[in-house]
Amino acid sequence: MRLIRQRNGIDCGLAAAAMLGGMSYRAAERLDPHPYAGTGLSVADVRKVLTATTGCVTTLRRGRLAVKLSERATTPQP
Repeated sequence: MRLIRQRNGIDCGLAAAAMLGGMSYRAAERLDPHPYAGTGLSVADVRKVLTATTGCVTTLRRGRLAVKLSERATTPQP
């Protein structure tokens, strides 16, 4: 896993998604559903971005993000 640093104080979700997905920060940034909101990613947005970057199916449980390991897909190649 390659280290991807966050670019500001509220984009840790994008940096983490980029690292987990094996892609650049810029590629993960393009997946941000609300790029100009200035609020960072919501839990639902983190789910969408992680699903797109890693190919893993995720579900929300009581506001928490949980990955269904039985449905884990292979990591997409850059």
